[in-house]
Amino acid sequence: MRSVLVETSTGFAAPLGNITSHQLGWKGFSILGFEGNPGEYPERIETRHTLGLWYGQPALGESNNGRGGYAPYARYPGTITFIPPQIFRVLRAHNAFEVVLCHLEPNFINDIEEELDQRPVEKFYLRRNVKEPVVRQLMTLLAMEASSGGQLGQLYADHLAHALVLRFLFLQTADKKPRQITSVLPRPLLQRVVERMHDLNANLDLKTLAAETGYSRAHFLRMFHAATGYTPHNYLLHLRLERARELMKDKRSSLIDVAALCGFSSHAHMSRIFRQFLGVSPSEFRRNL
Repeated sequence: MRSVLVETSTGFAAPLGNITSHQLGWKGFSILGFEGNPGEYPERIETRHTLGLWYGQPALGESNNGRGGYAPYARYPGTITFIPPQIFRVLRAHNAFEVVLCHLEPNFINDIEEELDQRPVEKFYLRRNVKEPVVRQLMTLLAMEASSGGQLGQLYADHLAHALVLRFLFLQTADKKPRQITSVLPRPLLQRVVERMHDLNANLDLKTLAAETGYSRAHFLRMFHAATGYTPHNYLLHLRLERARELMKDKRSSLIDVAALCGFSSHAHMSRIFRQFLGVSPSEFRRNL
């Protein structure tokens, strides 16, 4: 089958077959790029919630309607399919198709749902060909992270998945928005979290950081942002930048060693972050010291 590229405004381009989080250790969620061929796909049971982001040409076919017949279907590029846990009946694909699949474990959704001030009351239901740019962007960013081998770390992926579930729940509840908590994280708890973050090479996630405070992940995110003006992931990036700038004062240290000591996945990763936040490369920054 031809090599299909995923292309977005972020500049990401990779074969769908390279998108997989299988070996990244993500907990409660996963993502996979799938390139399907024409033919029949057997019945199977799926216990997870599934979000499908469609690419390429329209996917055409027919599915078993459970009453002895088949009904035609069409999935259009750029749209999202929301699928609750269910039995996937026999599908007959009429043409090749490309889709990025994000699987969400029920327990992962339930944990986040329980943290909301106002829990959804509607049941999850199947939705097809949904035009939802926020979900599309979040899934694309997760796909980018998976295709890079988890370069930006567990906390980054966890933050994207948390935001994706919140958006998913928001869409299920129409326009019913949960109340927002704007109080800041108390200083002793903030200090405890920041101390954990100073272990720059630790692979932290939202659940671990929230546990330090005793608050739910949703409350922790809002209160941390209210206290610092940053998301936990961006705050950690600034800590890494601050440490890198200090280490660069010793001209004997190589930039590769500095990147490793500061928890960056590579020198290239550190260079991207320097340009993003400081507007210069690490070598340019060092020359100006």
